[in-house]
Amino acid sequence: MLDMSTRNTADTLQSLVDKIIPQYTLPYKEGKTIRIGKMLVRRSTRHGYIIVDTEDNATVSTADTKHGAVAIAKASLGGHRIDQLQQKDHNASKHLNDAMHYSYIIDRTNDENKKLMLEIRLEVAKSELESINTDLESYILKH
Repeated sequence: MLDMSTRNTADTLQSLVDKIIPQYTLPYKEGKTIRIGKMLVRRSTRHGYIIVDTEDNATVSTADTKHGAVAIAKASLGGHRIDQLQQKDHNASKHLNDAMHYSYIIDRTNDENKKLMLEIRLEVAKSELESINTDLESYILKH
């Protein structure tokens, strides 16, 4: 039992939301996929993450990290170049693998000099990974 002024206000608000929201393509999770506008990011057992354009039903690219996949999907949606984002994703994957490798060896070695050296390398890899992820996150939020 809405009166006319409430109904008009609701209709006005709905039209405003319908007009403004499409300008902002924020990623959201739906089941096991991440959606950004018409783009879909899905985990793959063989390729890390697959980015699909749902309108064309075509694979746009693949990525090794979730941050990289979302950034590439966002760039593809906006018609921007994705080569630099793919390179950042590749570097993030490299640093992540390095960090896991260094952690594994640190846990299993008894040589203190080797441990010290690997701990330094581990910190560098983590720092680089964090820097790349920050860059990718800022791209996702700004574009």
